[in-house]
Amino acid sequence: MARRAALAPGLLALLFAGRLAAQQAAPSEQPRVSEPPLPPDPAAHPYEPPPPPLKPFASRSHALLGFHLGFPGSLNRDGADQDLASTLGFNLRTDEPLAQYVLLGPLLQFGSWRPAQPSAFGHSYFVDLDLLLRFRVPIATAKFNYQVWLGMPVGVSGDIPSKDFGPASFGIGWNIGVLFGGAIHFAPKFGLFGEVGWEQHRMTHARDDQSDLDLELQQALLNVGIVVRN
Repeated sequence: MARRAALAPGLLALLFAGRLAAQQAAPSEQPRVSEPPLPPDPAAHPYEPPPPPLKPFASRSHALLGFHLGFPGSLNRDGADQDLASTLGFNLRTDEPLAQYVLLGPLLQFGSWRPAQPSAFGHSYFVDLDLLLRFRVPIATAKFNYQVWLGMPVGVSGDIPSKDFGPASFGIGWNIGVLFGGAIHFAPKFGLFGEVGWEQHRMTHARDDQSDLDLELQQALLNVGIVVRN
């Protein structure tokens, strides 16, 4: 018993020394350090849907605003022929392609007119609401786009007669014409146009004495103005 008691302190000392040596030999745990994020890959992009397909020039619709000049022509007043002075006005139109070479749309036109003689004769004013059929050849190039067309407006006309015609009411009638023109498009949404042609108006006005004032106007014309893509 005395021998075991003498060995006990030595065994405890050896056990403590072994544990201390094991702790010193074991690698110490280092705190984890978060790594910086990787830089973004410039070649990687988020998915984007493709842009809608662009309409070709031949499939575009356009609006045209122009100055209207009717050259001196002929006026038939109740069966009597006389000269017609120049007509001044403007027109506005738009159209939609029915096919590559065919377009259809409305045309609104205003004009101020009078007989050539006497020179003091007052002006009358007509308004046309037409349907315009155009046969067009579109020409697309790397720099500018072009159009060349043959058109035919036909529709109804309203006319406010000059008081120099005597007491007469607002007149109703029709009009028809032929147009040949072209346009150059300097930018995708802007261009200029010009056209020449011929037009005829026929209007009937009621007089106070129950008779009618029948008017027929025929003249060559010129339209120039701007083209805006719709």
